[in-house]
Amino acid sequence: MTRISIVTGATRNLGFSLAQGLARRLDEDDVVYLTGRDSGRVDQSMRLLSGHRANVRGEVLDVSDREAVERFAGAIADRHGGVDIVFSNHYAVDRAVCAWRDIVRQGLAAGQAWPEWINIPSKIGQVAAVRVLAQQRRAEDLRRGILIAAISPGLIDTGASRQWLDMTGAPPPDEVAIPLLDLALEAASDAAFYGGLINLGRGEPGRFRTLVPWI
Repeated sequence: MTRISIVTGATRNLGFSLAQGLARRLDEDDVVYLTGRDSGRVDQSMRLLSGHRANVRGEVLDVSDREAVERFAGAIADRHGGVDIVFSNHYAVDRAVCAWRDIVRQGLAAGQAWPEWINIPSKIGQVAAVRVLAQQRRAEDLRRGILIAAISPGLIDTGASRQWLDMTGAPPPDEVAIPLLDLALEAASDAAFYGGLINLGRGEPGRFRTLVPWI
């Protein structure tokens, strides 16, 4: 049976590794959508793909644009009837977090009740959004075998991270993508993961270090 996958923010770093990993591990009849908000980067990423078996399609998608997301979802429904795997690798958060993001970019956060460092609070917003969605969908999703979860991959060695942090010992995106792909491609999802925050483990038994339950 054909499987349909979508990776948002897939033009570089972990997003690209997830898209390429899916494309390599899925079958020829399967479809992987590599999406990003910049058409040039989408085209470049499509050219960089290698060793893939699945049918990869590049699509421009800005997840902060609600209408664009709805159009894309409608197109996927028309083409395929649904989707099997989604890696939401780019944030889409509520107005409060977006307003805070904007004042950080403007250099005004220090004079208001907001932190200047954008990374940690934005991740809190992402996890909160996943938990709200999971609470609304839990019963029906578990009945249908659908898994919704937030995953914290930990520190990843990327060009963007190296500008700010000591990346000594941090794994590259391709390495981090492996357990995420394993989880997404499992025949049956573990209900204990539903709605939770999954932290990737390194150097410890099993794929994951800890699970913060949804309740």
